[in-house]
Amino acid sequence: MSTTGKVPNKCVRLGESERRNIEQAGNEVRSRDDRRGKVNSSIAALAILSCGVAALGSSPAAEAQGAGDAVTAASLPQDPANRSSWASSCRQLDQAVGIKSWVVRSPSSCDTILGDSWGFRSSLASAGIGISLYSINNFSSNVMNNDTTQPKTQAFGGQKPTLSSLTNLYITYNLGALGDADGQLVVGGTATRNTWVSLGPSGNSLNSAYWYQSLFNKKLEFKIGYMAMALEYIGAQLGGTLAGGANGISASIQYSQGLTSPALSSPSASITYNISKDFYDRFGITRSTDPGGATPNFTYNRTSTRFEIPNREVGAIAINEFGYRHRPDENSSLTWVRAGYFHNDSGFASYSSPGTTSHSTVEYILADHQFLKLSSAHTDPNTPGRGYYVGGTFMNADCDIALFCKYGEVRLYGIGIIPNRPADIVSIIGNHSMFSGAAEAARHIVAPHVAQNALTLAYLAHITPGWYINGGLGFTEHPAFGSSITTPTSNSYSSALNFLLGTSLFF
Repeated sequence: MSTTGKVPNKCVRLGESERRNIEQAGNEVRSRDDRRGKVNSSIAALAILSCGVAALGSSPAAEAQGAGDAVTAASLPQDPANRSSWASSCRQLDQAVGIKSWVVRSPSSCDTILGDSWGFRSSLASAGIGISLYSINNFSSNVMNNDTTQPKTQAFGGQKPTLSSLTNLYITYNLGALGDADGQLVVGGTATRNTWVSLGPSGNSLNSAYWYQSLFNKKLEFKIGYMAMALEYIGAQLGGTLAGGANGISASIQYSQGLTSPALSSPSASITYNISKDFYDRFGITRSTDPGGATPNFTYNRTSTRFEIPNREVGAIAINEFGYRHRPDENSSLTWVRAGYFHNDSGFASYSSPGTTSHSTVEYILADHQFLKLSSAHTDPNTPGRGYYVGGTFMNADCDIALFCKYGEVRLYGIGIIPNRPADIVSIIGNHSMFSGAAEAARHIVAPHVAQNALTLAYLAHITPGWYINGGLGFTEHPAFGSSITTPTSNSYSSALNFLLGTSLFF
């Protein structure tokens, strides 16, 4: 669903020539900064943050390429004082030490606040080391005056002003120096902070510690270690970028049924068979998150480092995804269709048979197509992803164990459709979620709402290299399970209108 780049066909390792190129480019950047007396880019970034969104309409933007993907001559930061040499060297650095083979576009060093300040990125890359640090922060608040006066337990995001923050650090090591031309080690950690516990635990945890390897000229790719499978499968991020956020406001079935996020990584293995340039099949196995939800996940596996969870009915997930992904170029448009299935043998509580548990299965299909391009070989060959897109999602789970058991979505979005804003995304997303009838019956809800409908309008603005702001409104009919009923612990809400604001920072 994105403009994600493709995995390079030719392996990249840091030999002497690459080291010299990166070091020379870094030296040129530092020399130019010294001659012109430029303020260090990290200080400039803080100044930009303090200025607010005044630069929204006029600042230059960049469409960052995936760090683990084939990097083309994309639109890049346009600060000639300290970015001209960096613009060329960052592509080499991405190829050499960027995170490989995520299903979404991983952060690119070309699109970062710090760039190559102090020459730290080029110096690390000369030793085969890459670093990626980013923070994604979101706020939501219901602006409709339909709350009751008595304080209640929060039932949905935004009912009370809700904040969430996810900060990830990844360190990569290219194994070329050890004779493994296309291998990579990745290790990293996550810090999460949430004001509503249902969004997930607040704490610090391991997000990755795995080995990536490709074989037979990238015909096969595999990973083994601790991973977040949400970055390997489904591709639920709007526009294929981490800054875009997940599709819709209720696309959570995969997480409620055990698939791991960066905050809850687990022992995993994944292998991708690249059948052709466009077709692929991907299979993985991973330990599930705890079926009990956020609280037991935080209680029994606080740092996500346990291989198994003792005295909990937590099992394994087997997942397979088949897809067709044609990436855009100056002559063709993006089309990405993927369908998958996963089985979780953990014990999920049954609504219809209290005291018993069942295994979980989830089926999903997603499709995105760029139906109108805004660039061509003659006008803008460097940003083939600019244009209008249409997409859809369907997910299905067992309604006897999943509170939200069916999810459908239609999305219309544009990437770079505003002049001089090639990385901005405008989106309209409508979705429909089915509540579990078995859960309603088990809780004796006498006037149930069997479904939730939502419409979200949003705008993602690329303010400066490494800084995005995402704002919008999300209207939801029946925002919480049982939301038509008032109880001593929950509010009665027939609808909500959430003000949404997020910022993504890539350092």
